Amino acid sequence: MTVEQVTGAMPAGWYRDHDPSKMRWWDGASWTERVKNSVPSQVRPATGQAVVDDRLRERNRSTVVALIVSGIGAAIVPMVAMTFVPIWPGLGAVLAAGVFALVLAAVAITRPRRIGRGLAPAVIAIVLGVLLIVTALVAAAMVLVSPLLT
Repeated sequence: MTVEQVTGAMPAGWYRDHDPSKMRWWDGASWTERVKNSVPSQVRPATGQAVVDDRLRERNRSTVVALIVSGIGAAIVPMVAMTFVPIWPGLGAVLAAGVFALVLAAVAITRPRRIGRGLAPAVIAIVLGVLLIVTALVAAAMVLVSPLLT
C-alpha cells in the first residue's frame, strides 16, 4: 500500500507497507516511521477481530488431515501384525494411508512460506507417510517371500 492510496478516513493501525514483509503504522492522519515485520495474523483496527491468512488455514488443514491419516495407517499396522485385520486389505489400507498422507503433506509444505509457520508438522507428516509406505511394501514382500522360505 502506498501513501497515495490512503485517505484520512482510515482508522489508526498497522497496515501492509509497500514491502510485503513489513507493516507500517498509520496514526489516523499520516504514516509514521514505525515499521515492524509482517505477521501471519493481524487485528482489524476497527473491530479488534483477528484476520487469519487463508493460506495459513489451508496449510494447517492439510497438515492436520495428513497427520490424522498417517496416525490411522500407523494404528492399522499392529492390527495386521496381530491378525485382527486380514493381511492384504490391511496392507492395502496402510499403503493407501501412507500415499494419501504423503500427498497431503506435500501440498501443505509447498504453500507460501511467508507466514513462517506450519513447516514442522508438514515435515512430520511426510516422514510418517514415507514410513507407512515402506512398512506396507516390506510387509507385503515378507508375506510373499515367507512361503518360499519354508
